[in-house]
Amino acid sequence: MTNYGEQWINERPGLAPKTRALYGGLVRLHIQPKLGDVSLADLTPGGVRTWRKELLDGGTGPVTVAKAYRLLKAVLKHGRRRRVDPPEPVPDQGRRHRAQSRAADRDDRAGLRHRRCRRPWFKALVLLAAFTGLRWGELIALRRRHL
Repeated sequence: MTNYGEQWINERPGLAPKTRALYGGLVRLHIQPKLGDVSLADLTPGGVRTWRKELLDGGTGPVTVAKAYRLLKAVLKHGRRRRVDPPEPVPDQGRRHRAQSRAADRDDRAGLRHRRCRRPWFKALVLLAAFTGLRWGELIALRRRHL
């Protein structure tokens, strides 16, 4: 696992030097000691859960454990694409995913333009959101002087 993790870091062309150093430290200090002798094919979700629990119980901070986990997950995902065929890692532990928003396409905006609204300011707000992609807080904070 360790050799593949180091290879993965070295193959990333756009990594900043600080990020490369962070990833190297995570592999060296947190991944290698427990998972260094385990091959990718032998790594199981239970093994990843045990590794994560041992890090937390050993006094490693939750932020560092989360960073090491995300790095391990990225390495395993890359290994699967390269047909090294590692097992699926443990799903994200305790992280909440934000819903992805999508910008309105041309048909959506055309439909919005022709809708009837009781309040013209609300129609303007909806159209502004559709064309600019502003978030709700940004929209309601706008004043006439901003336009």
